[in-house]
Amino acid sequence: MFGMEDPQKVVVQYRRMVQEGRLEMAEVMARGLSDRTLAMKPDQRGVDEQSLLVEVVRDLSAILEIREKWKESVESSKVLEREVKRLTKAQNNAGQTIDLDASRAMQANDLIQRGRALNGAKKHGKALTCFKKAHKASPDSLEAVFRPFETLIMKKGNLSSSKKWLPALKLALSEAGPVQMEGDVYVLLPKNHQPHSVEQLLIDLDLWIDSKPPEMVKAWLKTYVEDVRRQRDAIARGEQAKNAEMAAAIDKLQVTQDYHEWVGSR
Repeated sequence: MFGMEDPQKVVVQYRRMVQEGRLEMAEVMARGLSDRTLAMKPDQRGVDEQSLLVEVVRDLSAILEIREKWKESVESSKVLEREVKRLTKAQNNAGQTIDLDASRAMQANDLIQRGRALNGAKKHGKALTCFKKAHKASPDSLEAVFRPFETLIMKKGNLSSSKKWLPALKLALSEAGPVQMEGDVYVLLPKNHQPHSVEQLLIDLDLWIDSKPPEMVKAWLKTYVEDVRRQRDAIARGEQAKNAEMAAAIDKLQVTQDYHEWVGSR
């Protein structure tokens, strides 16, 4: 059924179903493949089987979240955490090189996903703990520092207790670098994470400014929002490079030009 003889085909099929909005069938297929692989004893799974299991359980957690099956999504994410540890052990035993930055970014994303599901279940305190752990795992993750502000609004209706989250927010936004363009879209580009829309960022920050944060937080948010809008407008006017590569090329050209001017003046 569903091409179960080839697990990779099953993954392709249920992911296509997610894109098509056929979530119930996607869940059935992902759960079936997950259960079948989990039925194997851990010491019987090679690296490939364990890697597939992690991939499928991660997908299942997300599908359950989309379907608003909050408790099941949280439980699935706990299984994922356990199986990721087993995968890491299997990779080490096999002598495989692990990209630590990418691994920590993925760990952060998994914790964020669990935190979102916990928020859906109205377990906001546990969600905040997940986001805190996610930031520790990958300090450049923007979602790890944005979600706590969103959670505080869900929990309390305001940001009166957001001061302790400000240092993490500052760090992540600093690591994300300047405003850039991808195609026709203004974005921030945090390392090891997906691009983040500047327009959505501004919508979120404007909401936070109006959500009664402490004056210290409010003042910093206003200053940052003004700077982001200034950068966006400067790119639109052609006064700021659209991306980091272009900026580096301009800087290199300027250094070369300055050198030739210095040589010519001697």
